Amino acid sequence: MTNLGARLFLALDALLVAALAWLWFGHDGGASRTLVWQPPAAIAPELGAAAVELPPVAAMDTRAFVATLDRPLFSPTRRPTPKAAQEEALAADTLKDVRLIGLYTTTDGRAGALLRNGAAVQRVALKEQIGGWTLQSVQGRQVTLVRAGRSRVLELAIFRPAAVSPASAARKP
Repeated sequence: MTNLGARLFLALDALLVAALAWLWFGHDGGASRTLVWQPPAAIAPELGAAAVELPPVAAMDTRAFVATLDRPLFSPTRRPTPKAAQEEALAADTLKDVRLIGLYTTTDGRAGALLRNGAAVQRVALKEQIGGWTLQSVQGRQVTLVRAGRSRVLELAIFRPAAVSPASAARKP
């Protein structure tokens, strides 16, 4: 780059800096503009012809929805499920994720169980309920839960760690 080229380049830079300063400080040459954001003034919407009145909503007949629920759409027979089967499915589902993880006895002789229901651990004493099931008895490592004449027994699982192979035991420092 020649001496003339360097001078032209510096002159162009100075001109651009002056233009930026003029834009920053404003056209009136006054004080610097504020550095705090100022929200713009609110403008009311003008809908004009785009605003259309909605039709009035009539009351719906909910009996049609009940009929749809009673006759499942994707069922091969499209017949309602029997009420006894529905109740049994509900009863089975409430204890599906429940696991017995511990038993306890208080100093005054009351017994109970520690049950894991999904991710939550619950302490259930005798005659208390979990998911509609009542804890009826605690015997040894088993608890009996009763609901509507049906009973279900949960047993306390014993954790036995896997045996260590001689090869892996030799590798440990």
